[in-house]
Amino acid sequence: MKLYIPTRESEYITQYFGKNSLTMFYCSACRKYYSRKGSNICPSCRKIMPLVKVYENMGLKGHNGIDWRCYYKEPIDYNCSNPGIVKMVDNDPTGGMGVEVVSYDKDTDKYYKHIAWHFIKVNVKVGDKVECGDNLGLGDTTGISTGNHDHEGVKQCNKDGTTLDYNNGYKGAIDPYQFYDMEYHARELYFMRKQIPLLYKAIEALKGLLSILKK
Repeated sequence: MKLYIPTRESEYITQYFGKNSLTMFYCSACRKYYSRKGSNICPSCRKIMPLVKVYENMGLKGHNGIDWRCYYKEPIDYNCSNPGIVKMVDNDPTGGMGVEVVSYDKDTDKYYKHIAWHFIKVNVKVGDKVECGDNLGLGDTTGISTGNHDHEGVKQCNKDGTTLDYNNGYKGAIDPYQFYDMEYHARELYFMRKQIPLLYKAIEALKGLLSILKK
């Protein structure tokens, strides 16, 4: 399995797997996080909020994915070399909008769950088949986030999408960086997959036309 750059313009990773430095204000009464750049008074219940380490507060050892910087509404594409099936779509901007795709990797004989998160709009639905370069949605900063980015996560799972090794400290997530090929954007491979067969057909048609003209 290979992963490619999921954004179309941005090429910058803002946070790697395992990092544990993110702090935010947290209101336990409302169960919401707020940027440390703002007030420590909860805007909903007006209680004073403590500054917490976000990942520890969520029961994680650290960041369970890789964050790619993106622009507001930048298209985020499915970036896995293996085709997959959309197993889950979350359209709730409060918790973060995103997609989970399950794919099978024949080289390792394993199933993987691919996670893309913090969208402003999701452009696929459960059951859709997606291939590398297909658009999943538009980037934003919904959910627990401090700025526009695409959170990319990978978990090993079974065929139906149930996460394996959930108690590994990252809720089953493994470091996606080991799979990345930074040479290509996923969308570039989309055009190679879609356009090269069309170009081949055009060349064959041209050859046929030239053979007719020579007669």
